[in-house]
Amino acid sequence: MRADGRWAAYYNLGTQGGKRRRKYFYAHSRKEVTNKLAKAQRQNQTLGYFIDDWYKNSVAIRLKPKTRVSYQRQVYRYIIPNLGSIPLVVLSPYEVQELINKLSGMGLSPASVKLANSVLKCALGKAELWGLVNRNVAKMVDLPRARRHNFVPLSPEQARIFLAAAHGNRLEALYILAITLGIRQGEVLGLKWEDTDMETGTLRIRHALQRVDGKLELVEPKSECSRRTIHLPPISRNALLAHRSRQNNEKLRSGPKWQENGFIFATPIGTPMDSRNFYRRDFKPLLNKAGLPNIRFHDLRHTAATLFLNQGVSPRVVMDVLGHSQIAYTLNTYCHVSDQLQIDAMDKMDQIFQEEGVSERLKAYRGEVV
Repeated sequence: MRADGRWAAYYNLGTQGGKRRRKYFYAHSRKEVTNKLAKAQRQNQTLGYFIDDWYKNSVAIRLKPKTRVSYQRQVYRYIIPNLGSIPLVVLSPYEVQELINKLSGMGLSPASVKLANSVLKCALGKAELWGLVNRNVAKMVDLPRARRHNFVPLSPEQARIFLAAAHGNRLEALYILAITLGIRQGEVLGLKWEDTDMETGTLRIRHALQRVDGKLELVEPKSECSRRTIHLPPISRNALLAHRSRQNNEKLRSGPKWQENGFIFATPIGTPMDSRNFYRRDFKPLLNKAGLPNIRFHDLRHTAATLFLNQGVSPRVVMDVLGHSQIAYTLNTYCHVSDQLQIDAMDKMDQIFQEEGVSERLKAYRGEVV
């Protein structure tokens, strides 16, 4: 309350020329000035001001580092430059659709365009909850159809060829873990020796190594289900034991240059491995050596899932090993893993009607002589 008995309120208009700008309101009661402020905010607040405040004070403080960087890119590279000057209360579905069409025309992938809209939709959802808008117009647009990536798993024979080519490689154990357990690239590069228990033959996935703001950092796994404990097959356990011996020899050769960080898969001096350098310097040359297609490292994860399912492993078990949050995702992703599985299922169905005592009519359907 002011000295003259009136109540005062204001909201920020941002900065201009390095000075903060504010809009003030006055009234003879607290309720009246509050209503004036709320009305002015609804009518005059721009989308740019709102989403900047929403990102900084409601989102950035709780997101994982990589997700935070992704949100930041959508807000400041795509949303604010194109829609930021529009008053929040009058933003229309048509204007959001124009943004979607523009981003698509710029060559952004359908997934990237969808992400930009998802961030906007999330922000407007909060504005709707707070009573600043009456509807979430980002829900009312048509998005480009996402192109599903056709993954290229290795066949069992190709998988054997790949591991044969990796024999003796300083990262042989990494490739064995990837192809037998389906561990994501960030997860395998983020593994530390403290995550292993050789007596029980288990491996814990607790972190992922990612580049955040130009620095390699250990971050939380992709989801809560990605935090998991995996029982190692003998081939993986033995590979890790051999790798530990190999790494101890590297420590001795490196001497004072060695930097102990505890990583299972590190550079020759113990520092964390950059995924881009790893792909260019080791993984791609290994594919060439094996004479295999130029696949992504992530396709080794698909290879593991395909091999599991082709061996009749329960999708529920595959879901747990891969760290999927829903079994539906596992089934939908690998619903076409092998024609042979369907052929086997049909053979089992046929066997039901091959039993002794089957009716004469069924024999006729099978073309047998009655």
